[in-house]
Amino acid sequence: MKTVMFYTRFQPVCERGGTEHTTIVTARELKKRYGVQTIAAYQIDFQGTYDGFDFVYRLPKDHKEATEKTIEIVRKHHVDTIVVQGYFHEMKIFCRVKEATHCKLIFAHHFQPGWEKLDRQQIVSKIASHHGFGRLRYQLKNLLFPLFQWQSRMNLRKRYFRTFRHADRIVVLSQSYVLPFLKLAAASGAEARKIRVIPNMLPFPPHVVGSLRLEEKEKVALIVSRLDERQKRIHLALNLWKETLKDENLKGWHLYVIGDGNTPSVPIYEQWAKEHEIPEVTFLGRTFPVPYYKKASVFLMSSVCEGLPLTILESKQFGVVPIAFDTFGAVYDVIRNEEDGYIIQEGDKKQYAACLKKLMTDSTLRNDMARHGLDNLSPFSVEQVIKKWHEIL
Repeated sequence: MKTVMFYTRFQPVCERGGTEHTTIVTARELKKRYGVQTIAAYQIDFQGTYDGFDFVYRLPKDHKEATEKTIEIVRKHHVDTIVVQGYFHEMKIFCRVKEATHCKLIFAHHFQPGWEKLDRQQIVSKIASHHGFGRLRYQLKNLLFPLFQWQSRMNLRKRYFRTFRHADRIVVLSQSYVLPFLKLAAASGAEARKIRVIPNMLPFPPHVVGSLRLEEKEKVALIVSRLDERQKRIHLALNLWKETLKDENLKGWHLYVIGDGNTPSVPIYEQWAKEHEIPEVTFLGRTFPVPYYKKASVFLMSSVCEGLPLTILESKQFGVVPIAFDTFGAVYDVIRNEEDGYIIQEGDKKQYAACLKKLMTDSTLRNDMARHGLDNLSPFSVEQVIKKWHEIL
């Protein structure tokens, strides 16, 4: 029996996010369809639900102790392959484990390559949220931003370079990510054979989705997202919602926001929405999204970067029409522009609001797009995606 260990920094629970949810589904399907024994390893506890693993281990945060613990686990369970789910920093641990045990090592990148680069807006937000010496440190970083940006770029290239050369295989979510990964890793086109493209699979099985009645959809818009302003730009989505609802013909529509931050953030966003007079919005925190997908008609995404977002796949599974900015390459894999959703040029807020208004006012257009969305999901089917994982293993 083949044994695979999946490493995620946070405990692999569905409520944590897309990487963890994907890990759970992949492990479960490998076990069910191919009899693979699966092990979860992580470092940080996170409350939530998960299944699909034969064994679950929490690793020490100290790298030396984590390495020793992992070697012990690999030898005990005769692990054939370790899959590191996108964490460059911890690759040092698993490279040492590979040297000691000769197991195979796969690095699966769950974002668009290069998204980790230093962002000035992130520094500005840190200044606002820190006090005393912490604020002074980030103010200095902002003042010397070009220097820190150069240093960040060099460190980023080192991570990609080392990871590419130590891993047996690299997995990316979209064909559009292959060349950017090679470039950051200073690898040649001939080395692209080391990279495999495996997209995320549909998150929900058919029995959860059930039968869809598009004509029974309600005047509900939906955001399902981690409340992380740097990446997800929830404030931008809320402002676009406010702008759209200025139209008197859109009375009766309501926006639900599902999700929370790494630290509790819902009260902060509720206060921000109140101060900025965002109409018809309710923050639900972390909750099971299926009942809201079933009644929602439109899905809003405003992220500055993604990998291949599960939430867009989820929305299309439930006949919810997505709209997103073209800020990541895989958006063209998951949305066929003007056929089953809208892809908006980054920064064009006017066009985003216009397309959102068009979806909200034209139920015939909306339902046609939803049907096309259901027809275009086959590349992300469990059968196709899990077969690719089994082949690489």
